[in-house]
This record gives sequence, C-alpha cells and structure tokens, in this order.
Amino acid sequence: MKCPEDQKVQCAIFFLEDRGTAWWETAERMLGEDVNKITWEQFKESFYAKFFFANVKYVKQQKFLNLEQGDMSVEQYDAEFDMLSRFAPDVVKDEETRTEKFVRGLRLDLQGIVRALRPTTHADALRLALDLSLYERADSSKATGRGSTLGQKRKVELQSDTTPQRNLRSRGVF
Repeated sequence: MKCPEDQKVQCAIFFLEDRGTAWWETAERMLGEDVNKITWEQFKESFYAKFFFANVKYVKQQKFLNLEQGDMSVEQYDAEFDMLSRFAPDVVKDEETRTEKFVRGLRLDLQGIVRALRPTTHADALRLALDLSLYERADSSKATGRGSTLGQKRKVELQSDTTPQRNLRSRGVF
C-alpha cells in the first residue's frame, strides 16, 4: 500500500488488531498531545521493540543474509526477500545494495544472465529473473513434450522394423 510519509503512522494504526490496538491506545495515553508528533521511524522502532524480541529479529536478519532462491520460484523468492529485508535495513540501505543482494541470491543459472544485463534497480532485476524463468519453464516443457513424443515414435518404428524381418525369415527367404 502506497502511503505518504506523513501519513504512514495513521495508516499503520488503522491496520492494528487486538494486542496491537491495545498497545497503541496505551501509547496514545502516555504520549498525550505529542502523539501527533511521532514519526514513522519512531513508530516502527517502538512497535518492533514491543512485538519482535531481539532474538527473533536476529534470526530474521540471519535468514535474510543467507537467503537464496534454491527450489523457490522467482515469485516466492522475491516475496521472501521483501519480507525478510525489513529486518535488515542496513543490508539493503539503498537501491544498489538491495539489487545486488537480490541478484546474489538467485539460482546460479539465472544469476549469471541477470548480472550480465546489469539491472540498476531491484524491480529491473526481478523483471529480468521473471522473464528468464518463464522462458526456462516454457523451454523445458517443450523439450519434455518433444522427448516423450520422439520416444513413442521410436518404439513404434522399432516394432515395425522387426516384424517384417521375422516374417521374411519364416518364409525361408533368408
């Protein structure tokens, strides 16, 4: 959801539920009139301190640092990348480092081609990786289809080749 910087706190408050709502109501009472002066960064810091224990944040940071596409689709990898990157803002402090980290985590076959095309943004790298993976899927499904058809044709050809020879031999021609 796109939200202007000066309205992010209000947008976040709107989506709070249960314990989150109770936490914010307490914070409002404690802050009094200063509640309207709270910045997005202050809100996030306070929210994370309340709901994400330090060890959980550390585990998420480590998971992000070690994140690789592996068996995930590009879409799944990107979703995981976005979710975990929130816990390591220093690692992806600007678009260049974010893009580099994303590309480094791609499967090697995709990574090499995406790197060669030198994307300048995470969105560009994602688009390239998605295009390549779609092409790869289409190409492998064609190859699989051709392979099984060729295999079936060969079996039929082999059967038809051997049958006449037996008939010729049984008639005494050879």
